[in-house]
Amino acid sequence: EVSLDTQPGGDARAHAMIAYVRGHAGTASVQELSQVFNYSTRQVSRIFRQATGQSCIDFIQTCRQEQFLALLVGSDISVSRALELAGIRSVSRFFSEFRSKYGMPPAEYRQTYRKNA
Repeated sequence: EVSLDTQPGGDARAHAMIAYVRGHAGTASVQELSQVFNYSTRQVSRIFRQATGQSCIDFIQTCRQEQFLALLVGSDISVSRALELAGIRSVSRFFSEFRSKYGMPPAEYRQTYRKNA
């Protein structure tokens, strides 16, 4: 759960930006948030850092990973299509990080999860 700052107006703008990223993780970027919410990219980054304790880019990546996992275990679409829908473009790096984090490649994770579900 994301803890939000206590600055006046901080909660509302951070909540809105976080919700936007969660809803648009596959395409969201700092630049897009800047345009949608009418803040500079620097201010967007500052709001995310204060609200979540992580950079906006890291938050977007986390949301993309969560979306990928949900697609991986909750649908029968291919791993490559799930990556595409989640907006993950650096596939080889993602696979390496995934294997490091979960101890297996995504296809094996899908099989393991479904067997135990």
